[in-house]
Amino acid sequence: MDAALSDPVAHVVLTAASAHDVDTVVIGGVVRKRDGVLIGVDPAELKRRNAAVRRRVLDHQFR
Repeated sequence: MDAALSDPVAHVVLTAASAHDVDTVVIGGVVRKRDGVLIGVDPAELKRRNAAVRRRVLDHQFR
């Protein structure tokens, strides 16, 4: 059974929250997000890479 259907807390965590709701993320003892802002990430580079992947996927899909 789906945890989100049987557990109200799991429902909120798994379906109602979004990335904007996360204030701080620590991975392996390294802070990756603080005060809602990603640390060590270049937004322009992410946008460029995302556009490149999107083009490849769409090009492949419509061959």
